[in-house]
Amino acid sequence: MVSLTEFGWLEETLALVRARVLTNGCRDPQSRNYGCFDRNWWHYRIVDFPSVILQQASETLECLSGSSVAAESDALRDLAAAGTRFWATRATRRGAFEEYYPNERSFPALAFSTLAICNVLLKHEEIDSQVHSGLRAASSQLVQRSEHYALNQELAAIAALARLQQLDSSLVKKQIVIDRLEQALAQQSPEGWFPEYYGADTGYLSVSLDCLWEIQDSMPEMNTLDARISAFAYLHQVVTSGIPSLATINSRNTDYIVPYGIARSLSVPELQSPATELLNKLGQGTVMAPKHFTSVDDRYSCHYVGRSIAKAWQFISEISLPPRSLGDSSPSKRVESFPDAGVVRLVDSEAREPETKVWVACRKGANLTGVLADGGSLIDHGWRVKTRSSTYVSDWCTDGWRIERIDATSVTVSGGMIGARDVASTPIHHFFLRVAASLMGRRLIPLLKHLLILKSSGSGPTFTRTVSISGDVLIVEDSIAPVSADALITRAGRQSLRHVASADSFHSTDLQPIENCLMTQEVVREPGRFTAQTSYSTVAWKEPCEEC
Repeated sequence: MVSLTEFGWLEETLALVRARVLTNGCRDPQSRNYGCFDRNWWHYRIVDFPSVILQQASETLECLSGSSVAAESDALRDLAAAGTRFWATRATRRGAFEEYYPNERSFPALAFSTLAICNVLLKHEEIDSQVHSGLRAASSQLVQRSEHYALNQELAAIAALARLQQLDSSLVKKQIVIDRLEQALAQQSPEGWFPEYYGADTGYLSVSLDCLWEIQDSMPEMNTLDARISAFAYLHQVVTSGIPSLATINSRNTDYIVPYGIARSLSVPELQSPATELLNKLGQGTVMAPKHFTSVDDRYSCHYVGRSIAKAWQFISEISLPPRSLGDSSPSKRVESFPDAGVVRLVDSEAREPETKVWVACRKGANLTGVLADGGSLIDHGWRVKTRSSTYVSDWCTDGWRIERIDATSVTVSGGMIGARDVASTPIHHFFLRVAASLMGRRLIPLLKHLLILKSSGSGPTFTRTVSISGDVLIVEDSIAPVSADALITRAGRQSLRHVASADSFHSTDLQPIENCLMTQEVVREPGRFTAQTSYSTVAWKEPCEEC
């Protein structure tokens, strides 16, 4: 039987999430901020508005209340209910659903917070008038708005609409939900992933899988089984493939996988065995060292990461499934290259066992992560070129990268490097942001996205990278041109200059990008051109040394 005993790590992780969520929530019933989960606002008072997306923590506490002793359970449910009331006070304000700045009208804050609040309300007998006003405000915006670049947000919006329809059919017409869902499912790749800013991202795909299950629960007549199986198959193949750093290949640089949709997949007979394997991978820390959720910060504990952990724990604690058959297997044949996602696996079949293999993210300027023979591992995020006026990077997911050549053991990618800025957060910047937000409302968001995230092609020097495997040696040949003589050219670290809020959690490769292998490089600076040839090998590696 499937039980929490098999996934003990989930209960341990939930205990940490519980403490973090309760610390971040205002627990004083006499406070006007009772039920707010933005500690920086209600406690530290270092920001001038609460980020409403953090009200997802209300559902986390609602899930936890079911297993607590009576007195504690009542307190958790009261705080969860207070969270819905606080959410409603913010949802009915001008410029509601702020996440990063006042008057923002953030779509993710709208979609995710509404979904979580609806799930809390479904477990309560009555909805007071104030909260109902918030639901009307949310439904009005959700019906009028959609997201085309980040499909996890759109699926969260659809799940929220389905829940609103379930709560009160007068808030949303069912046909609207059906139409939106059909449009979203039409964008799913044959490989199983949904687009996330020009590519595939396993972290956000796991969030999308959560939302597909929520939609199915609200509207059973909408059959999302094929979409769920396909999404799960991609997740399973990528996470269990042995890739050292998921962030390297993910379009939005995420390293986490949220567990609720995977836990729900235990109820699908053909997915029970691979879902168990995948959940155990998260618990063993094989995806994100030292343990998968160790580096998730307080904000994302209150965000959908903590909520997904609580929902997964609640589901597994309540289900009763038959023992897995010995004949159970993965949902599909093992695949380790994903052409639609731009993720290519290179391997030299003639090399000794275990073979050297590397995954190249072609849509990210040929970022690569690999496992060498004898267990060495590495990541390589390309280069940065800094001039007097600009900074250009190769580590940026766009459709502008071109695959010039590809075969079983090598790939060549080229394209213009992307201009990026390391923007300082200063009072004057925030002042102009608030003025622009007041004048433009939600019309400001597309402009900010194109400035910080959506750059379909590079305007900088041309970057060409060839990655090839020769026996047990990985060879990376890079060329950047034109470049000025005074340009500073450095290797890029794992942290990207592209804005991705949920990324950049600590990973062991931040401190040690290569492990148990030897890296050698030859760099040539010619007039107008930079070239570098880098070799990674475990053949010459004996003991850790300064070069490693």
